[in-house]
Amino acid sequence: MTREVAIGAVRLSTELPRIVAAGGQAALDALVAADGADLVELRADLFDDPRPTAVVAALERLRTAGRPVILTVRAAAEGGRPLAEGARRELYAAGLAYADAIDIEIASTALASELVPRAHAA
Repeated sequence: MTREVAIGAVRLSTELPRIVAAGGQAALDALVAADGADLVELRADLFDDPRPTAVVAALERLRTAGRPVILTVRAAAEGGRPLAEGARRELYAAGLAYADAIDIEIASTALASELVPRAHAA
């Protein structure tokens, strides 16, 4: 049996979602204007200035555009910018109340075990 998962109003098991992903603040305008996108993915690790306040501001702006938002903060080994694990944790923690979902690679076990329960509670 397939378990239905929803991010915002998009049901992932029954629909083929159109996800627009972009990295950083420079692409924020494109994400806000992304016509036809069901979901947007914000790659906070690619921000020019990856601070929690910048991530929250970007997530708030995307939320006003009316689309569900996935927050992603990749490690360098996962194709992201070299950020300390503590910095990644801070970015995720700052965005939990604003993102509809978070994307954490399974290899980031410590980060996932700490943040996934917090995300479910948010």
